[in-house]
Amino acid sequence: MIKFRGKIEIIINDFSHLLLSKIGLIKYKKILWGRSPHLEFGPGIRTLRLKKGLQKEFFDKNIIYMQSHWPWYEIMIYSFLAKLLNIKIIFNQNGIYSKNYKQNFKFYNFTLLFGIIISDYIIYQSNFCFKSIYHISNNFVRKFLNNKNYSILLNPTLDTIEKVSNNNNQNYTILICNSFSKDRLYYSKFIYNLVSNFDKNKKIAKTIIAGNFLNNLNKIEKNDIQSKSKIEIIQKASNNEILKLISKCSFIVHLNYGDPCPNFICEAISFGKPSILNDVGGAKEIALNSCVIPKNNMILDGQKMPDITNCLNSIEQMMSRYDFYKESAKIRTRELNINQYINKHIEIIKNL
Repeated sequence: MIKFRGKIEIIINDFSHLLLSKIGLIKYKKILWGRSPHLEFGPGIRTLRLKKGLQKEFFDKNIIYMQSHWPWYEIMIYSFLAKLLNIKIIFNQNGIYSKNYKQNFKFYNFTLLFGIIISDYIIYQSNFCFKSIYHISNNFVRKFLNNKNYSILLNPTLDTIEKVSNNNNQNYTILICNSFSKDRLYYSKFIYNLVSNFDKNKKIAKTIIAGNFLNNLNKIEKNDIQSKSKIEIIQKASNNEILKLISKCSFIVHLNYGDPCPNFICEAISFGKPSILNDVGGAKEIALNSCVIPKNNMILDGQKMPDITNCLNSIEQMMSRYDFYKESAKIRTRELNINQYINKHIEIIKNL
């Protein structure tokens, strides 16, 4: 979490660079990332990887790399600075807000659309993100969107990770990782009900749940899940620790509703690990043939979800054809390689 003083310092530093560059006191140009590299969760990790890949490049213009996880006031401030100082904006779009996620979701969506319309180029993180923006736009806004240059650019896999697989096709380790936030309480309860069934399956040797999962369970549920010897719960883990967990698992389960383009799936594929995914969102666009998607057949707290039976059947399907899904993940690793992702950014920036 970035403290208020830190947020102000980031904005002041970026504004100072743009102003001094405009009047000729600073000659070098750079990409202004705003708050993104300072975040400890998904968007921050992805931004740091991209920033590292671009650090040796020299650009002839300053660029504001705006992202949809920015708060409304930063989108407004940076948009104003861009127009005042004639700075180009790239807008990286990752989904929209819904009433289940934000109380004032219409206002937050308005600021997203404002930033996108002001921007000079849009990067949609998936087709799901692209369609979501059009879904919340009226005909007037869609005319602006139709005239925008854009790319649909999925988040990348990593190319420096050793492929590790300790699975013997008889005993499987499942990894579930999420923030398990209070505003999505339904998901914690769903995962609790799902993993409670794993004891019955002798092929599942271990289940690892990473994230603040226990915070959303009642006392009886906590005692029950902690008493199961085949389930390990890690309440807090850094990204490096998550990567180590991925390397040791057989496959992952990520059934979050509407996840636009999760890093977790990209990281799993980087290790050649397949996944069980929800049908709604951009995750399946990343995984393609390396995933099994249980059919959504119920509404849980307003969200489309598969029931427990469908999930268990999908897990059985994964284990019965594990070699196929694992090889598909390795193929997908090459298709979404981070170097291609960086090169596409270089092309976009130089053509602005």
